[in-house]
Amino acid sequence: MAKAPSDQSFQLLGGQLQKANTDPWLFYQIGGRPAFSYGDIMVQPNQKVLADGKSMLWMDGSLNVETECYGGCPAACARSCSGESCCMNNYSGAGNLTVGFESPGDMLAFAVTPQFGWCLTKAAFIAGTSNLHVSSKFAGCLVCCCTDEGPFLTTVEIDPESKTQSGIFLAGSYGMLERHDVPEGKELYVARGNFFAGHMNNDLVVGLVGGLMNLCCGAGMRSIILQFRGPCTVYTQSRNPEDLRRMQEYAQRKEQEQANRNDSSNPSASN
Repeated sequence: MAKAPSDQSFQLLGGQLQKANTDPWLFYQIGGRPAFSYGDIMVQPNQKVLADGKSMLWMDGSLNVETECYGGCPAACARSCSGESCCMNNYSGAGNLTVGFESPGDMLAFAVTPQFGWCLTKAAFIAGTSNLHVSSKFAGCLVCCCTDEGPFLTTVEIDPESKTQSGIFLAGSYGMLERHDVPEGKELYVARGNFFAGHMNNDLVVGLVGGLMNLCCGAGMRSIILQFRGPCTVYTQSRNPEDLRRMQEYAQRKEQEQANRNDSSNPSASN
């Protein structure tokens, strides 16, 4: 059964979440961590829950579903560049909704305020309160070409038109998610493909560990890292989603090659 989150069950940069009585809330419980995570959401009467179009696993038949280009066409087109759904679903009524994502991995809940929005790896948003603005931003040329993050990152912030002070969303990805609080004067290096989330106003900075010798003869492309300088909070994922995609493509290609060889060795079977 879904329940209201405790102070420790969501992630917020800069302290505790101050919730106004008029702000929407999300009653949820995350299960299956860290390998096969899912989120149970109890939709309350007179409440709307925003969710990625492909995130629903199962739901009560009492819930209503409305699909729209959430936030308007510009925001819908922008977030599609970072792997999110152009059209999103609004769930209303009263009942339980269970959400997840396709790859095996972890899920966490994140709090949002007007001062603290989030930047996520592509296709990480799952569901949240209805006062959120889900869009994307350009990651940078070096990030795009060298770090497996792609050209755009997902951004989640409070919609200014909602006139609210807080929101919550669920996000997930391949591998286990881990929080890192980087103190002032320290740096955190994150290998390519292992960044998950950080403050949306912090740009991603690309670096190289071990110099050209490590790049050419040692770690290879794994020597390319993202640098984060404290004070900041960064979330990482223990697996690179692009590695999973490449393995799936390799397996499909091998399967197709085997099917082609079988057809060529047995022409009568194709007639």
